[in-house]
Amino acid sequence: MNIDVFLRTKDEDWRELSNLMRISKGKLSKLDKDSILKFGTLYRSACADLAYARREFAGDAVQNNLEVMVARCSSILYSKKAVDIKKVIHFFTIGMWASISLRPKLVLVSFMLMMIPWIASSLYAIQNPENAAGLAPAGVESVVQRPSADFGLTPGEKAGASSEILANNIRIAIMVFVAGVTAGVLTVILLVQQGVVLGAMFGLTIQAGNAAVLWQFVVPHGFLEISCIIVSGAAGLRIGMAIIDPGFRTRAHAIAQESKQALATALVVAISLFFSGILEGSISTSGLPTPVGLMLGVSIASLWWGWIFFAGYLEKKAIARGSVLELTNADI
Repeated sequence: MNIDVFLRTKDEDWRELSNLMRISKGKLSKLDKDSILKFGTLYRSACADLAYARREFAGDAVQNNLEVMVARCSSILYSKKAVDIKKVIHFFTIGMWASISLRPKLVLVSFMLMMIPWIASSLYAIQNPENAAGLAPAGVESVVQRPSADFGLTPGEKAGASSEILANNIRIAIMVFVAGVTAGVLTVILLVQQGVVLGAMFGLTIQAGNAAVLWQFVVPHGFLEISCIIVSGAAGLRIGMAIIDPGFRTRAHAIAQESKQALATALVVAISLFFSGILEGSISTSGLPTPVGLMLGVSIASLWWGWIFFAGYLEKKAIARGSVLELTNADI
């Protein structure tokens, strides 16, 4: 239908809803039972009208007016409790973890963007160590030539190392995530760059015959740390996709929604990197036997990914039941 027909058809409902909002004075308790039921029906209808207006009349005044009306109605409906403790608990235990698994294709793309260059760079470094040395980070010799994974650090030095490692890992994760605002282009570049740099370092260490020390140092924390960078990349790509292909949403609305989900993912990464930094600074530098370190690293990463996919399963079930959850795409 064209905009004139749309306005004529819906005008009476909108006026009635506006009148109920005026009578309620911001509180549903001021309405009688029948008016509350009518308010709910008209509110749902207005939400559907808004979705239609976003698709058919994006940028028109009718869309803006409906945005304001729906927002005001929502504030009246949900004004009873400023903070819903159940939703807060749900977010920290399920919602923010599910934000990762609900977009598995982007996680896979991020994984490929990092790991393919990693493998290629490692193989190149093993075959051509002289040329590959320029791809590795500065100071790589201290890693390549290290005789033992036991750094001989005191407890205070381990705490300092954990803080330094945490700051560096968070810096990388934030860069990859925030780079999504470039339509994902810079996120792609940073993921590939990380893969090349780390791959060169691995290849040079293996070529130098120091692979055993490398695995001894890396396996306790490496699986979790690399997972965090990959997930950060997926969050950045999520923002990038909202810019490139917003679908039926306006670009601004798509960016706002996807950014909310991406921020939830970023919170998971920040918390996980905190533990990864502690693990790297205190356990990985202690020369833990490789089998023990491998078992520890695999167990932590398995639990981490397992909870992500289980949370995604629970979230999908909740969406299917029509539950109102803060951090989902159910309102798209």
